Amino acid sequence: MSAARAERLQRSLSSLVRSGGPLDSFAWDALDVLGRAVPHDLGCLATTDPATGLVTRTFKVGLPDHLDSEVARFEYEVDDVNLFRDLVHRPCPVGVLDVDTGGRPERSARWRELLVPQFGQAHELRSVFRSGGAGWGLLAVFRPSGAAGFSPDEAALVGSVATLIGSGLRAALVASTASDAGSSTGPAVLVVGADDRLAQLTAAGERRLAELGGAPGSVLPLPLLSV
Repeated sequence: MSAARAERLQRSLSSLVRSGGPLDSFAWDALDVLGRAVPHDLGCLATTDPATGLVTRTFKVGLPDHLDSEVARFEYEVDDVNLFRDLVHRPCPVGVLDVDTGGRPERSARWRELLVPQFGQAHELRSVFRSGGAGWGLLAVFRPSGAAGFSPDEAALVGSVATLIGSGLRAALVASTASDAGSSTGPAVLVVGADDRLAQLTAAGERRLAELGGAPGSVLPLPLLSV
């Protein structure tokens, strides 16, 4: 890993953290900075609940919403390589599918059944963003078949800023929660049927659903599918 490259990335992200912007701005800007440092075709940065590891908000580049239920299934129901709940415990919380399968990504059910046939992507890098020993966010980025895979140097580069991004997400989430306090017009209640579709919701629930990227009558957004 180039020291100069790592220093540039650290400076850019440190500036974002110090700016103290709202969650949306920080997440999109961090994803943009990471995309220039580690180029990829598709990607997702998400916030997570530090107590459970469940996704609470997603910021996607090029990824479709209609596959969120499959994404959740492979993350929470299928035993696979480089699950986020495993990465959070690694000294360097970054995984490259090609590397961690010994050059045989087909060993991964996620690769065989989701990434290649549905996303059209053959290479995956994942990271968990920790702060205070807990995961506050995660990253998954992809490259298509025929492109160069993610290198150990790129994994080390992301790992070198994982705690910095985790601290930034934590601060942005706390600030956003404080600014939202008292703004609800009532309890945000959503009743979900066995088919994973909304049966009922309150007015505040509809507002919260919109904040998560969903709408009545549409597929549930990934944070709700994760739960």
